[in-house]
Amino acid sequence: MTEREALAELKQADDVVTYARVSMRYGKEVVATLLSAGLPAALGGDERCTAGGCSPRVAVLVRRRDLARVASLLRGAWLALAQAEGDLDPDLRVPVRAAPPADLTEDDEPPCPACGTAAPLVAGACSDCGLVLA
Repeated sequence: MTEREALAELKQADDVVTYARVSMRYGKEVVATLLSAGLPAALGGDERCTAGGCSPRVAVLVRRRDLARVASLLRGAWLALAQAEGDLDPDLRVPVRAAPPADLTEDDEPPCPACGTAAPLVAGACSDCGLVLA
C-alpha cells in the first residue's frame, strides 16, 4: 500500500485513532511497516510538553478496526528483531498486560505497564504515553 492510498483510506474512514505517540524517526518506521503489510497508516502532528520539557512527537494514525492487526504485526516485528540480536529465547512469550498491583481496588485505574500512569484509557490507549492496551 502506498502512502497516498493509505491517506485516501484514512480520510474516508470514520474510525481513525492514534495508535502511538512516538519520535518522527520511529513513527516513519512504524508507518512503513504497516503500509508494507497493506494496513493504512499515516503520521499526524502531536507536540507535547511534559515536566521534562517539550519535544516534537508524531501520532501514528490507524483505523480503530485495524488496532488488533497493527499490535500483532508490530509485536511480531519487535520479537523478530530482538531474536535476531540474540537477546530473546525463541520460546519467550510476553504477556500483553502486566498483572495489576495487589493493592489495586475495583475503582482504581491499573497503571500503564509502559509508563506507570494510572489514568483512564483514551481510545483504548494510555492517556500519557499512547501505549495501546485495549
